[in-house]
Amino acid sequence: MAWINIQQSHHFLHPPSKIEICLSNIFHHRLFEKQWPWLPSCISFSGLALILGGFLILNKEIAFPGAWALLPVLGAVLIIFAGQTAWINRNILSSKTAVWFGLISYPLYLWHWPLLSFAYIFAGDTPIAATRLIMIIISVIFAWLTYKFIEMPIRRFKLDWKLVITLSLFMMIIGFLGILIKESKGFPSRIDMSRFNKIYSTSDSFGFPADMKLIKFKNRSPIYIKKSALTETTLYLGDSNIEQYYPRISELIRQAPKDTNSVIFVSGGGCFPITNVSYKASVKHCIGLADKALKIAIDNKDIKTIVIGANWMAYLNHSSNLIGNFREGELHHYALEQLKKFILKLKSNGKNVYLVLNIPTGKALDPKYTLTRNIFNFPNIIGYRKGGIARSEWWNKYGEVQNELREVGFLSGAIVITPFEQLCNSTFCPSIDKNGEPIYRDKTHLHGRFVREHANFIDITVMKK
Repeated sequence: MAWINIQQSHHFLHPPSKIEICLSNIFHHRLFEKQWPWLPSCISFSGLALILGGFLILNKEIAFPGAWALLPVLGAVLIIFAGQTAWINRNILSSKTAVWFGLISYPLYLWHWPLLSFAYIFAGDTPIAATRLIMIIISVIFAWLTYKFIEMPIRRFKLDWKLVITLSLFMMIIGFLGILIKESKGFPSRIDMSRFNKIYSTSDSFGFPADMKLIKFKNRSPIYIKKSALTETTLYLGDSNIEQYYPRISELIRQAPKDTNSVIFVSGGGCFPITNVSYKASVKHCIGLADKALKIAIDNKDIKTIVIGANWMAYLNHSSNLIGNFREGELHHYALEQLKKFILKLKSNGKNVYLVLNIPTGKALDPKYTLTRNIFNFPNIIGYRKGGIARSEWWNKYGEVQNELREVGFLSGAIVITPFEQLCNSTFCPSIDKNGEPIYRDKTHLHGRFVREHANFIDITVMKK
């Protein structure tokens, strides 16, 4: 930093405002403390504002760490740099409570993550707020005990090689046991491994894009192509819920290439297949996706059929990835109208259009939901429960949107496909088939094996009549 003589230079400066000093003299504030004693407090409040801004702005949709990490980092730097005279540092950070948390901060850092991770494992998903709060409280208690009965006694000990050797041996034993458990794949005798493996075989069971040819676009979703023996082509537009049907389509092409259309997928995860909609920054690859599909379909005479599918509830019931409230009101009706116009545009260009409605979705359909954990049954803490969801429960929650989509299909001349009717019986939507195999990959997608063998409702979109 440059040191300057204030007495010699201040005469040519205009009267400074507080904002100017905070911005331009932030790294020289100690030289100005006597003239502007409020400056350290200004700096510390600026730091606090950056940290609070981080809390408000940062979320799972923003890449972190990265440039956004500067918010809390610079905030902390400013608070530290403000020194002891700053109001926040003097009245808040120097309080007994803040100092106490500072003393236990490192053991708290060590304890909170494994406890929250175990809570996640036992819940099978993000734990409820009450569980997370309890884990944080337990973390604080364990951190204090660690500080008082481990950290402080070790600090008071003089360098004792016996203590160092003892602690090192304990660390080596714990490490060895960890490696042994990992190599043994835990304790397989505790659970039915055949059933367990079926459930966890879903992790690589999506089956898209598999063997399709990739055509890349900068900052946009790629296009995937699979050729059959026919030049006639079916275009599939949508999100991962349309992509999930590829294992069935691929199998049809393999078995009957002369009776199955070639296919193009214009799709992307989290993409709402309508035009003129604004997306959040995390799904910028979706921008212009429907327009791109429309242009490809109209320009290519070999494309006779377009299939539109998505997890419609994610957008029309939850506004996922979208800017604005599409759950109800003006934007909800706008989205349905845009879908109808999109289909009518395709129909006016001589295309056959299929509208694929939702599969049943929900936490209870995820195969991992059938696993339960009860620590009081140690060592056999893993058990099983029935998955699936009542047909009426799902329909009562999402049936209105499904009916609205049916009406859009009817008014625009699209053929509507309803997977719900095949995946549910008269009263129940199961998550496991009669052979104990999972029907679903997760709570919103079908298992690739099930799609390949049983999703024959999609055949009409690609097979020659």
